[in-house]
Amino acid sequence: MRKPVLFLLIFFLGEKLSGQNSIGLPDIFNYTKQNYGAGSQNWDIAQASNGIIYFANNEGLLVFDGSYWNLHRLPNKTIVRSIELKGEKIYVGAQNEIGYFSPNKKGELVYTSLLPLLPEKERSFADVWNIISYGNDLFFHTNNKIIRLRESKVIIYKDFDWQFLGLSNGRLLAQNHNYKILEFKNNSWAGGISQSVLPKEFLVTSFLPYNKDTALITTFKKGIYFLAGNTLSKFQTPT
Repeated sequence: MRKPVLFLLIFFLGEKLSGQNSIGLPDIFNYTKQNYGAGSQNWDIAQASNGIIYFANNEGLLVFDGSYWNLHRLPNKTIVRSIELKGEKIYVGAQNEIGYFSPNKKGELVYTSLLPLLPEKERSFADVWNIISYGNDLFFHTNNKIIRLRESKVIIYKDFDWQFLGLSNGRLLAQNHNYKILEFKNNSWAGGISQSVLPKEFLVTSFLPYNKDTALITTFKKGIYFLAGNTLSKFQTPT
C-alpha cells in the first residue's frame, strides 16, 4: 500500500504548489525585437529618475516610457554600445562616434555629436565600450584611448589596449595593455595598487562594491579578489 499512498501524497502536494497565490509577485513582461522595432542586441541600459529606460541598441538609442518604444538613430547609423545619463543629456558611445541626445523645446530628442571637439587624427577609435561619469567629467572607454570630456574640452589618454574602465568605491580605475590596474589621480593614470597576488594576464571584468572600504574585482577565468585601499587579496570560494 505504500506506493499508492506515496503517489496520492505527491499528487495532492503538486496540486497545492501549482495553486499558490501569486499576489505580491512582480509581473514579468518579455519584449521581442518585433515589439520594440530595433536590433536584436542591446549592449547597455540606463534608467532616468522619471522611469524612462534607455537602451544602447544595434540600430541606435532605444527609448521605452513604459508604453511606447522609440528608436533614435545616430548620423553615421552605427551600433550604440554604451549609455550614461547626466542631467538632461543622454550620452552615447558608438563606432567612431561620441555625443549626446537632449530634448528640444518640443521635448523631442535631438543628437549633438562631440566628434568636432577631437583632433581630426583622433576621430578613429572604433567602439566606445563604456562611459563613466566621474566628478564633473565624462570618460569614454575605447580600445586604444580613453577620451575625457571636461565641459567643452577633451583630453585623450592613449594606450595600445585599454582593457577595462570602471568605478570602485568612488575611485576611477582602468586596466592597460600590460594588465596593470591604474588609478586616475591628479589628471593622470598612475599605479600604486599591489598586484603580486594576481595571476599573469588576468582580465578585469568588473569592480563591485562590497563594503565601505572594500570592493570586489572580478576577472575573466582567474577568480575574484578583494581590493582594500591599494591591496588585493584572493576571495576564496568553493569553486
